[in-house]
Amino acid sequence: EPAQSQPGPPPVRTAAGRRGEGGVALEECVGMERATAPAVPWEMAGPQLCEAECCQLLAADPEGPRPCSTDWRPRRPCCCRVRRWKSLVGVVGLGFAVIVLLVPEGEPERSNSDPLVQLQQLIPGRFFLCSGTFSCGVQSFQTWRQEPASLAAQVDPSLREVPGIPATVFEPVAKHWQSSPPAFRGATVNLGTIAAFVKHLLTSDPFGTGYQVPYVAFQAKEEGHAKGEGQVVAITQKQLAFIVANVIMGNDITSGNGLSVAIDRCSARGAKAFVFSLLSLLAVLSQELGYGSQGSMLVAAAPRAKDDSWKDRLETNMVTQTRVVKELGLVQGDFMSGGLRGQAMTDIAGEVVGGGASLCSLANSQDESLVQFYGEVLAFAFFALPGKMLPVPWVLLGARRYMGDLTGESAAVGPLTNLCGHIAPNDWLNQNIPGALTQVVLNGEPQAVASSAFVAVASVCSGSGGGTCPNGMAVNNNCDSQRRHADADITNWYQAFEPTMYPAPVQQAVANVIQRVGTGPWGAGVWWGDSQQYFLTVLLATSLLGHSPPLDYYIYDHFCENPGNQCFVLGSEGCSQCIMQSKVHNVNWDRCGSAGVFDMLERFAGKPAKLLYLALRNVGSPPTQVFDTLTAWEPSTVELALPIERTSVVPEPQPQPAPAAFPGSSGAPMGLPYPVPVPVPSPAVAASPAVSAPGYQPVSQTPTAPGGHCLSLLHRRLCFPRFHLPHLR
Repeated sequence: EPAQSQPGPPPVRTAAGRRGEGGVALEECVGMERATAPAVPWEMAGPQLCEAECCQLLAADPEGPRPCSTDWRPRRPCCCRVRRWKSLVGVVGLGFAVIVLLVPEGEPERSNSDPLVQLQQLIPGRFFLCSGTFSCGVQSFQTWRQEPASLAAQVDPSLREVPGIPATVFEPVAKHWQSSPPAFRGATVNLGTIAAFVKHLLTSDPFGTGYQVPYVAFQAKEEGHAKGEGQVVAITQKQLAFIVANVIMGNDITSGNGLSVAIDRCSARGAKAFVFSLLSLLAVLSQELGYGSQGSMLVAAAPRAKDDSWKDRLETNMVTQTRVVKELGLVQGDFMSGGLRGQAMTDIAGEVVGGGASLCSLANSQDESLVQFYGEVLAFAFFALPGKMLPVPWVLLGARRYMGDLTGESAAVGPLTNLCGHIAPNDWLNQNIPGALTQVVLNGEPQAVASSAFVAVASVCSGSGGGTCPNGMAVNNNCDSQRRHADADITNWYQAFEPTMYPAPVQQAVANVIQRVGTGPWGAGVWWGDSQQYFLTVLLATSLLGHSPPLDYYIYDHFCENPGNQCFVLGSEGCSQCIMQSKVHNVNWDRCGSAGVFDMLERFAGKPAKLLYLALRNVGSPPTQVFDTLTAWEPSTVELALPIERTSVVPEPQPQPAPAAFPGSSGAPMGLPYPVPVPVPSPAVAASPAVSAPGYQPVSQTPTAPGGHCLSLLHRRLCFPRFHLPHLR
């Protein structure tokens, strides 16, 4: 293909053409720092393509072009052995040709005479998709409406405007950014820096798929796509930045996407927080990745359908030890800040990630605000259907907080009253963004993932109890209905955090990245649950997880949801003082009770999980607080002896279809989806070594069937694609 002109790096050239066929001469291919062929970026495919050309040409002409006969011989065994084994190559080649002709071809395949297409099948990009729990490795793609590289010329060098965001909301943010550009690790990041990074992204083709982008839509179960279960999208940081660059430049895929629609929706409301979020994501990555690194992997996943398989572990698991952190009036790092290595940040979610603010702005509720500070979560709205949002439960392994000033402790007075976080007027980038990496196994391959996670999980809505629990009673833990849905809440928590609830190829990644579980008053926020009941529920549900992560439980006097209510978990050891400090008037100190969180840990920690489950099942009614009702409670001998019956059946693995073809290929499978990424940290900060977490044994599921033909030769199993050879039939 002819080269396409573009500024900056050397011209993009194809490495597929031979001399005299309109392509690049082999001498130009060898030694090029960067060259791309259709849908294959040089950094992933270049050396292999040049080697293949060398080998083919040397097989036909032993003298070969000079670069093949000299430069390549010391480095490429294929080329340096061609002369010596020329006769053997001919025999082996003839044998393989006979095998290809004799093995049944299976389904008809499209003819494609381009030799590069066949090479692409052996050089996949760094991504991995599951369209359902038992449909992993089936790659699906959407086509960009505009060629990404063609948009590079439209990037304003000062980024004063972008086609994908209306000027009414983008220009005010751009003017503020330009007048007071934030710094990151000592370097000022102005809009010109981001513009150059966007331009680079648009011309970089980080997926190696040209016009096409790997795509699976996360859909809720009722939307009818594979029951809305088990979807996975694993891509690199650079690939996600590439998607954001396309969206803000007005590009879209043929089916439409959730992020572009969210931008239109939020712009119509005059919201600007999402602009800060997306630009901050690009700003930080421009400094961390530069113009070469793919960065670490981001693994977004939805679990399979929930069930009560957790009941099988009640007899064997012990109640986990818990770290209790008091955030009483303090502004310090907590689970929402995302600074503790290996800790999963629990999003107190509703039905969708981002809640009622529709991905647009900050709010006085946690779920709505989090997506603005965790810019990668906002960007992953691209993988929701147009007009939809990411369904809950949902996890993003490797998610990080890109903007500062976020904590669960909210203000009781002033302009920021009850607000969950705020965007500072100056230097709003997160200067303490973690650089630690965890080495995980993803689809059988080692990968580096940032040592943090974002987990969105919903509780039962206690406030929708049929009008039997008025808000004034709910905020004081004074409704019996608040205590009668423990099984449903345990099921929800287990579904979101248990590795075996996810497709087998990502189970080890979930287990290794989520080494701790961080949460605040999950269930007792604006869905008005009983804070004491929910502490015990979360404690039990975490204890049932197969990889045994410890629980980090944060207590606030003025959490940004349902402030003051969490004071009740302190009991006589500080409840009344906590309520006074919160300055709320609807939470009554005379409802504090005696027993507190540490009494419950002394009672149940290290004991069989079944004991705590029976306690929750038999908890008494108000007005006595939950902890106080359990102080003197003891299970009967009969209860301890009887097994806990399950009511649901775990689905059996189903046969998986063979992987779909790489775009433009003749139908052969893609094989392994990506090589190991090597993150490149900012030069100003020392690299954080990847640390392997303890191994985790995934649940066995039916593997993806390999495509092509296989045979055993010299005690090795060799597989190769089914090539379409109409001229030999």
